[in-house]
Amino acid sequence: MSDVESENANEGWADAMAKVLKKQPSNATESTILAKAKTIEDANEEDEKERKARRKRVNKKRKWENMCRVIPTKEDEVYEKELRKVATKGVIQLFNAIAKHQKEVHGKLAKAKTEGKKEKVMKSVDKGKFLDMLNDGSTSKGKKEAKKEESKEAPAWSVLRDDFMMGNDMKDWDKQSDEEAEKME
Repeated sequence: MSDVESENANEGWADAMAKVLKKQPSNATESTILAKAKTIEDANEEDEKERKARRKRVNKKRKWENMCRVIPTKEDEVYEKELRKVATKGVIQLFNAIAKHQKEVHGKLAKAKTEGKKEKVMKSVDKGKFLDMLNDGSTSKGKKEAKKEESKEAPAWSVLRDDFMMGNDMKDWDKQSDEEAEKME
């Protein structure tokens, strides 16, 4: 670019700046640069509305969460203690079953010398077998003892059994209940 062309470009800028500076602002108090910007009062008002809406949602959620909560009384203390004991025993049985399962897997992996055999062992370990082990009750008591207790505690009415309708077909469901009613009489 030559000096003549750069001077002409500068003259154009100078003319444009002179025109802008010659204009008188229409109103000195209002800014036309940010004419669509929110005022501070509008922003504060919207923030306050958002806070109120959020507070309502939080209060509604707290009410929903606390709907069925009951503060324990002295009368319920023995019952709560029993529930805590049962829960503790259940957790202990679960952790013992997990430890037993892990020992079995580590024992099988130690016996497997090659990588291929180790992979087979890992593939043979599945969630279903572990859950079956938990359901059998073989973690804390022998299977025979568990079956004896089951037969003693089995309810007379089949609907009260834990495994009611498990694996049964829905065919003739009404006939089965009629037969049971006749037996009960």
